[in-house]
Amino acid sequence: MKLVKALTAALLLAIAACGACLAAEQAVNPAAPSPDMQLMPGDALYIRIPAEPALSGEYKVAENGKIYFPVLETADLGSISVIACKDMKTGKTRGCTVAEAEAMIKAKLGNYFVDATVVVELMSFSVRAANTIAIYGQLQSPGAYSHFEGMRLLDAFIKAGSISPDADLKNVRLLRDDLTIAIDASGVINGTDMAQNLVLQPRDYIIVPSREPIQKVKVLVLGQVSRVGSFYLPEGATVLDALAAAGGAQGRAGVGKSYIIRMVDNRPTAVPVDIKALISRLDLEQNRELLNNDVLFVPESSGINLNEIMSNLSMFNLLTTTYDDAIE
Repeated sequence: MKLVKALTAALLLAIAACGACLAAEQAVNPAAPSPDMQLMPGDALYIRIPAEPALSGEYKVAENGKIYFPVLETADLGSISVIACKDMKTGKTRGCTVAEAEAMIKAKLGNYFVDATVVVELMSFSVRAANTIAIYGQLQSPGAYSHFEGMRLLDAFIKAGSISPDADLKNVRLLRDDLTIAIDASGVINGTDMAQNLVLQPRDYIIVPSREPIQKVKVLVLGQVSRVGSFYLPEGATVLDALAAAGGAQGRAGVGKSYIIRMVDNRPTAVPVDIKALISRLDLEQNRELLNNDVLFVPESSGINLNEIMSNLSMFNLLTTTYDDAIE
């Protein structure tokens, strides 16, 4: 009898322990993704295709937003882009949902099999922009990193690895929504001025510029920025590098409707750039590389006559040789 009671007690303890383990596991595991979650690079999908088991398996969304299928004798699905769906309300391109990806694969599969059954499951998903910060520039491992409560500037530097000797720590820029915050991070790094060790928010974008670039491109920044003028930037500099050099946007800046204006085949050409999407959603596709003598134009939030602006730039030869005296 004592043995039975002892075994019963041990069994109850084991059940209780398992229940606690399960509760702990549920507490640390993230919540199931919403059916409306938009896919993005880095997400992992399991695709089940009963008609052709060789096509079934785990697929990862590549950096260009595509899923690549193996080429078989029975079918060649090629690739599909899961970040090229259109929003019915706005008409803009967005990431596809799992259901939309499933429908696209099914449509392709119908060209090869009568039974075009497809089941797509989201196995794991990469960090979303709403929960990340990004730090780029003269660093060993620039990129986007998960944000955590109480995260500070120094934490971002630690995640980005060692700092290049060419980094201009005195002129670090923090882009937050429509604000540009100038930071002297040198004291943060050496521990002498921790007042600059700002608390970071999700979607913050940090730029660590180069102090003395060896190779340079000259970019003219015009419009609603703190310092209008021409700036020498490192070769490979991007839109955000130019915006940071110009002190960021100011006033009623329409950063979502900015433009890169450059000469193509001796004609001025405007390339739209949505800086707002770049900063708020980490849409890195908008952070375009700038070429020598490019013009970055940040308009007012009200409407603009782009043709008139390009005509004026051509009239003053600002699309072929930008002026050297930046306005202080």
